[in-house]
Amino acid sequence: MPEASRIRSPLFDQVLHWKTGRRQAFMGLYRRMAHAGRTLEYVGKHQASGDGAWAAVEPRSDTCNRQPQLQMVECLVNGSEAARCLRSRWPGPQTFSIGIELHSLRAGAPHARFFH
Repeated sequence: MPEASRIRSPLFDQVLHWKTGRRQAFMGLYRRMAHAGRTLEYVGKHQASGDGAWAAVEPRSDTCNRQPQLQMVECLVNGSEAARCLRSRWPGPQTFSIGIELHSLRAGAPHARFFH
């Protein structure tokens, strides 16, 4: 599979699983992409790797994916690097937020930077 498809497809599938509350499928995508480990960085907040990265993602998927309606605004892929812009609509009177995510998929150990 070409490198761009290897990163693009899971990023689109993640949004679909998030929107439909399929937590196991959502986490399964992370685990398949990151068979050699994963590093997550919430820019300006904290960074986690290894088991700590999984520990950071799992509770977030439990609490967040039931709340906002998520829309992928844009996903740009160059080789093994991707940037995506996500728009979340939270319950309540027209409350929106925008997030940018940078993903690097190298040697089965992806690194993601989240600006949320």
